[in-house]
Amino acid sequence: DFLAKVMEHAQARGADVVLDLSSDKLKELAHKKPLLIKPNHHEMKAIFGVPVDTDDEVRVAMKMAHDAGVNVLLTRGSRGDAYFSNGEDIWYAKREFNIKLVSSVCAGDCTLAAFLHKWYRDRDNVEEAMKLAMATGANVAESVALATSVTLTSTASALLSASSIASKRYTTYSWFYGVPILAGRIFVIANERQCKRSCICAAPCRFAAAPHAFYTVCRVAIAFSRSVEYTFINTLLVKGTYMIYTLTANPAIDYNIACDGLSANTVTRTRNAVYTPNGKGLNVSFTLDHYGVDTTILAFAGFSGEFIVKGAEALGVPVKPVWTDGITRARFLNAGPDTEYNMVNAGAAINAANEQEMFDLIDSLDDMTCLVISGLAAPQHFR
Repeated sequence: DFLAKVMEHAQARGADVVLDLSSDKLKELAHKKPLLIKPNHHEMKAIFGVPVDTDDEVRVAMKMAHDAGVNVLLTRGSRGDAYFSNGEDIWYAKREFNIKLVSSVCAGDCTLAAFLHKWYRDRDNVEEAMKLAMATGANVAESVALATSVTLTSTASALLSASSIASKRYTTYSWFYGVPILAGRIFVIANERQCKRSCICAAPCRFAAAPHAFYTVCRVAIAFSRSVEYTFINTLLVKGTYMIYTLTANPAIDYNIACDGLSANTVTRTRNAVYTPNGKGLNVSFTLDHYGVDTTILAFAGFSGEFIVKGAEALGVPVKPVWTDGITRARFLNAGPDTEYNMVNAGAAINAANEQEMFDLIDSLDDMTCLVISGLAAPQHFR
């Protein structure tokens, strides 16, 4: 399988892998230990068979994902909220301001990129990462076309919006850590209350010392182990010393227009036509670059793919294409007054030689710290 092999080649070079796939491949590849997966609520239900409408359902779904041993960023689209779990804790963030939805296209990709911008360098910085991610996604949803039309003027407004996002951290649900810590804390509280009822002093007495020490030791041990891990990671992730590559196996040229509605058997007059290079990985790279993160795009490109390559490079994002036969797909996006129509063809097929060229390209990337694999694989046509 192409995506599985891409992941193996990247991991063989010591790179982290992030998955944002809109298919059951996400569940399969999650068992290959990616750093992070990012399903939305529809994908979480379709892939893992679990609804995520309530907090309890989210906990169940996260547990299933963590059986594969990965971090999970779950977004819930128009609800304006998201969850993140690292296997020990679950964070929750909700947008507390309303937006005027123009197009939901690309919003999830840009949300992921903004999250990576804050979290990849500092794995403890979850709350700020989620705030910026939610704000960026909201900004993109209020824009026409992809991340490029955020023009990424969204930085200022996204940072302002971040202060309007509520965030909270759920109690740890990992029994290995949670049970002794919770038990120790309960004993501490109970003994402190008993002490205050029976003693004239306000401080806890010696009877609370043992459970309090047990609780403290547990917390310190966990904090130390995590701080060692994250300190080691962060010493490697100094600005300019890491590169996040993105892979878009099936990019597209987006044709964005607006009209007052569609009717059959008649000519529809449109306005505000915008042509843009698009693809989930491209959008991630555009947003990472917008936030000052070093990034490069990997993509298959067929006939008309030159527009995508030159368009991305014009935005300042380098592209390393693998050229293929066939026609790079196009997507037609029509934003009406109350509806959005999204039509896309299958895209240019790739063959075994194209795949091998991509594997060889990945093997040659000495500066690759992380690879974000997004979207669907291109149609395959071996000959």
